[in-house]
Amino acid sequence: MSLALAEAVAAASRLARVRTDVNAVSMRYLTRTGTYSTAKARRVLGYQPQVPLREGMARTEAWLRKEGLLP
Repeated sequence: MSLALAEAVAAASRLARVRTDVNAVSMRYLTRTGTYSTAKARRVLGYQPQVPLREGMARTEAWLRKEGLLP
């Protein structure tokens, strides 16, 4: 989704008085590049993943498709 489209959705939502998190700021956040580390969660909380990343992503994709959030 382009930033301009996100802003258009946000503007239309404001006019319709419908709450949405779709806006240029959220789109920039969701499309940024980078990586995440679980090191602090492991160190501070003792976090240990229950499933490997590949399986977790496959489960997430399946759920998104089931909910109609992905084609």
